[in-house]
Amino acid sequence: MIVNSTKSNIAHFRPQSAQRTDSVFLCGDKQLETVDKYTYLGRGLNEHLDYSITAKTVAQSGNIARGRLIGKCNIMGGLPYDAFT
Repeated sequence: MIVNSTKSNIAHFRPQSAQRTDSVFLCGDKQLETVDKYTYLGRGLNEHLDYSITAKTVAQSGNIARGRLIGKCNIMGGLPYDAFT
């Protein structure tokens, strides 16, 4: 397997009371950077696993999808109130 060390980072997930690791991680002969947040499959995670970042991203995506759906319904003549609610 070939790993691109320039696109790879280390995220130390931990409780706030624990200190971040000071270990050095290598990929081949290149040192990997330790980061405080990480995006996986479009979902942001910070080092303390605070899901507020993920919740904000999902809410924004939902609002965009809802707006597109309402726009398409308006183009087609709208929706009855009971279907909209």
